[in-house]
Amino acid sequence: MFDDDIFKMLDRIFEKHSDSSERYIDFKLSERIIDDNHIYYTFQTYSIEKEDIFIEPKEDTLTIQISKENEPYIINLPYHIIPKEIKSSFKNGLLDITLTIDKSKDERIKVGE
Repeated sequence: MFDDDIFKMLDRIFEKHSDSSERYIDFKLSERIIDDNHIYYTFQTYSIEKEDIFIEPKEDTLTIQISKENEPYIINLPYHIIPKEIKSSFKNGLLDITLTIDKSKDERIKVGE
């Protein structure tokens, strides 16, 4: 259930070469899983502190800001979510985010309908 385009996009965004005015950020999407009720994202990082991470969920996007001086990373979500039900944790360099799919806005149809 991995979307290779997302991995390629993340690599382009976050593979910055460090210079004297910019801190290198090692932040990569390592997993995305979707089940009937949730979307799960796991990001790997080894150069970021918990206090540097800001997450803003909206109905159809997820914005992750790594410190104030870097560009935000915006994910267009495959389903509408319930922003108030976001859960996140950060441990041992892994940022886990769980989003609840808003079933009232589910637009999928079964084949043959």
